[in-house]
Amino acid sequence: MKKGCLIALLAFVLLIVAAVAVLGVAYARASRQFGLAEAPAISHETVATGNTVLRVVFKPETISPLLAQLIPAEQIPPSLAKMGYAPDKWLPYILPREGAILAAPDMANNKLNLTFFVNEKRGGPFIVDLLNNRTDIKAQNPLNNIPGVTWDGQGATLAERGALELRGSMAIPDTVEPAILKSWKPTPPVEPLRIEGAHTLEAVMDNRNGNILAVYGALMAAQGRDWEVLLKDPNVGAMVSGVLPDILDIRAAADLIDFDTATVNLRVDATAEKGPGLEFMVKMVWPNVLEAAAQQGITVKGEPLWDQQKGALLIDLTLSGFRPALERAVGRSLPGAAAAETAKN
Repeated sequence: MKKGCLIALLAFVLLIVAAVAVLGVAYARASRQFGLAEAPAISHETVATGNTVLRVVFKPETISPLLAQLIPAEQIPPSLAKMGYAPDKWLPYILPREGAILAAPDMANNKLNLTFFVNEKRGGPFIVDLLNNRTDIKAQNPLNNIPGVTWDGQGATLAERGALELRGSMAIPDTVEPAILKSWKPTPPVEPLRIEGAHTLEAVMDNRNGNILAVYGALMAAQGRDWEVLLKDPNVGAMVSGVLPDILDIRAAADLIDFDTATVNLRVDATAEKGPGLEFMVKMVWPNVLEAAAQQGITVKGEPLWDQQKGALLIDLTLSGFRPALERAVGRSLPGAAAAETAKN
C-alpha cells in the first residue's frame, strides 16, 4: 500500500474514532440530563418504614397495550411509524415500573407523612426537573394545586436512577389521637403489611392501631371538612364506632380489562366477633353505593360477603360502563377501544 493511501486510511479511522467518541460523550451527557439509559428495578419497599400504614401502588406496565390506544395513529410522525415505532413498541420502553403513595402517621406532631415514589425506567432526571422547576400558565408549580399537602423544601429527588421520591405531609386534626386512644391500645411496632404486587392497582391499609382514623382525619381536614361528622351521625355513628376497632386491615386490588371493564377485589380482615356486624353495616349502605354508581352510568356486579373461614369481608366486583367517564377524563374519545373490543369478540 502506498504511503499516501496508508495516511488517508489512518486519517479516516481516526475520524471515525473521534466521531464515535464525540457521540459517546454526547449520549452520556444527554443520558445524565434526561435519563436515557434504563434505570434498575427498585421497589417502593425501599422507602417504606415501620410506621407506614397505607400503601397505594400502581403498575403502568400492566396496561401498556391499553395506554397505547390513547395515542391516535395520525399523531405518530410518519418517519417513526415506518421504522415500527408504534406506541405499543415504545411505551413499555419508557413507562415507569411502578408508582406508589405511602403514608405514615406522626401523632406526636399531628401530621401524616407522605412519600410519593416512582421507579422510573427512563427520564428520571427530566421528571425531577419538571416537578421542581416547571410552572403552569399561572407561573405556579403544579404541586401547589394539591390541597392540604405541605411539600418538603427539597422537592423531588433522585438519589439514584430508578428511585424518584417526593415527600410531604398533611395535618392530622388534634382530636384524632384522643379518639384512637379511646378505642385502641398502643402496641409496639409490628411486621408491616405489604401488597401482593400482581395487580395494576393495589392498596393496603393497616388498622391494627387505629390508623384508619389518622388517614381519614387528614384527608377530611385537607378538604376543609369535619372528620367527626360520620362518627357523630345519629343513624350510623354508633355502629361505625363499634365496628372500626375490630377491623384489622383493608386490602384492595384492581385490574383494567379494557376501556369499559375492570375487576375490583376488596378484602376487610376483622375479628370473628364483629365480622357479621361489619357485613350487615356494609350491606345496609350497599344500595346507596349501587345507586351512586348507576348515576355515573357504571354497572356494579358483586356484593359483600363475610367469609368466616378467612375471617374477612370479601367484595369481588366487576365494574363496567365507565368508558364515557374515562373519555371525559382524558378529554377525548379512546380511538383504539372500539377496535380492541371488536377484536376481542
